[in-house]
Amino acid sequence: MRQISTDIQQLSAQLKKVEERVQIVDSRINTIDLRLEGISRDIVGLQTEQNRIKEYLFNRPQ
Repeated sequence: MRQISTDIQQLSAQLKKVEERVQIVDSRINTIDLRLEGISRDIVGLQTEQNRIKEYLFNRPQ
């Protein structure tokens, strides 16, 4: 019975370490996700600017 109790304590300690690591990874994923959202907004802004330039060049007087 003591062995079972010891095993449970060890497994609980290991589980706690795994949960801490999962939280760290989750936090990193959230950071990456926020960065990707920012990059996506930058890309949309650049595409919009590119379209404005193309329109300007197409419609400018010659």
